[in-house]
Amino acid sequence: MVDLEVIRRAVDGDADARQAVLGGCQGRALAVARGFTGDRDEAEDLAQEVLVNVYQSLPFLKEPGRFWGWFETLAHRVCLGWRRREQRRQLILGGLCIEDEREDPSVAPDPFSGPEEALLEAERRKGIQKALRNLGEQGRKALEMFYLDGLSVQEIAGRLRVPENTIKQRLYSGRLGLREELITMPETAEERQGAPENPPLRFSLCGEKGNASCNPFTLTRSLLAQQVLIQIARSPKAEGEMASAVGADRIYVADHLSDLVKGELVRQVDGDRYVADFFILQKEDQESLHGWMRGIGRRDAEIIAGHIPEARGAFVRCPFEAQGFEWEDMRWIVVAVFLANLGIRRAHPEVYTVRRPIRPDGNRWFFFGQTCDVPKPKWVAGCNSSYDELGGVGHFWTPAVTKPWVFGPDRRTRPALYALVDGPKDLKTIEGETGLEDARTVAAEMVAAGYVVQEGDQLRLAVPAFTEAEDRTLCPVVDRICREVVEQSRKPGLQGLDDLLDDLGFEGLRPQYPAMRGFLSSDISGYCIEALVEMGHLGTPPAEAPGTWACWVWKGGVELVSWDAAEFRRIYHTGRPPWLPD
Repeated sequence: MVDLEVIRRAVDGDADARQAVLGGCQGRALAVARGFTGDRDEAEDLAQEVLVNVYQSLPFLKEPGRFWGWFETLAHRVCLGWRRREQRRQLILGGLCIEDEREDPSVAPDPFSGPEEALLEAERRKGIQKALRNLGEQGRKALEMFYLDGLSVQEIAGRLRVPENTIKQRLYSGRLGLREELITMPETAEERQGAPENPPLRFSLCGEKGNASCNPFTLTRSLLAQQVLIQIARSPKAEGEMASAVGADRIYVADHLSDLVKGELVRQVDGDRYVADFFILQKEDQESLHGWMRGIGRRDAEIIAGHIPEARGAFVRCPFEAQGFEWEDMRWIVVAVFLANLGIRRAHPEVYTVRRPIRPDGNRWFFFGQTCDVPKPKWVAGCNSSYDELGGVGHFWTPAVTKPWVFGPDRRTRPALYALVDGPKDLKTIEGETGLEDARTVAAEMVAAGYVVQEGDQLRLAVPAFTEAEDRTLCPVVDRICREVVEQSRKPGLQGLDDLLDDLGFEGLRPQYPAMRGFLSSDISGYCIEALVEMGHLGTPPAEAPGTWACWVWKGGVELVSWDAAEFRRIYHTGRPPWLPD
């Protein structure tokens, strides 16, 4: 990275500072160039061209604080120009091979040959003019003067002879009227190429998230990529149609399409048309699906509610109360985690064990997108875990409960927790049982994180622990209840999902319907927990819970917290996660 002060000096003409800036950009310039050329030698030449342009353009950088965004735009402009030149050199017209675009007067001038600002401004004006057509006269006039003429609120008020507050109100109302268009219409193409602060889409992934260039989160991070995906969510479009719809230069759209196709997020159909190859749920889709999920979740909750006394009876037969963990707190783990989440996963394996396809980045995943104009359900919920061959730790999470970030004990620190499952111990005993060379440091970390409490020279667990003994008591009860939930609520509810997705227009994604069942089943569990809270079976969650609220430790082969215990054991016997090919 390059220090901001160095960038300022470089802009002011300091030769040493300019060299320092170029040195700091070399790696990034080469990375961008490689993404365009695929050839190391060509990439190095193209990276040098990028750096020359940076050196020449530095005096014109108006906002040093936005250097890297400016650099990315400039680098992509140079690389796109290179790509256009390479394509033109191979252009064949009437059997005549054109070796250089300068030999062919019919080829249009390079769109990037003029000042960058002119291109960005033309793109911005074109998009806003298109969006203004359906507005009322007063709102349209105010927006035109503000966005297209570049006038301030004070100047507009002076010209129209109305108070400034009136202009502000008209601009506000106009923006609301153009919300769909303006949310995907940033000030410059530079902003289109970056990650937006308020993106029109949010994404979820089921499976492994890779770090390669085909990582779906990387491919969809820019605003322009999301604009393109919204346009082709279900309706195939050609490059030109998309460019016109989003008000962007076609060459930008083509570049994103190329990456999205390579990453298998978009597929080409009917020759020159493209369509999204994953679920992108619009507002009306989400509202239909959430209404459907809410109904199933409530039925789940009604069945679980009838069996809570049975679950509590099994809990009482375990030693938790003697360890200081009462039902009032533990029911959030037993009911919300074991019954409404993990138990249903274990009882419904055909939904949750969908084999994910191998992807270009070498990982296996299904990807999902949703427009952000529908608030997330309050009770989106789940549980995170970290485990090894000896046991693990987990915690229940939901945005409905505010609590500090949970420090997850790792493989180095978990042995200290396992040692305390049997009861309080001093540090020397823990060292002897675990062989930890830094046991004192580990213990201090666990105390600071809230998992362990120190009482004199003794350390004890501050979270409940599950062993195979508790598993033998609780698991049969949990499994029996969850099988009833699956047979009487989940399976009948999910049977109509395929028809609903067909009605919403997703027939082209039928091979991915099984993955959607698993994806939506997690949200159904959230609605189930919401209903249980409303029915009074979980009590009122703490407004500000401690970081380890609804956390637990397990030791041994505890099926309750490993929704597929057979797969769990297979991972550590073979050393291969179940989602990797054999």
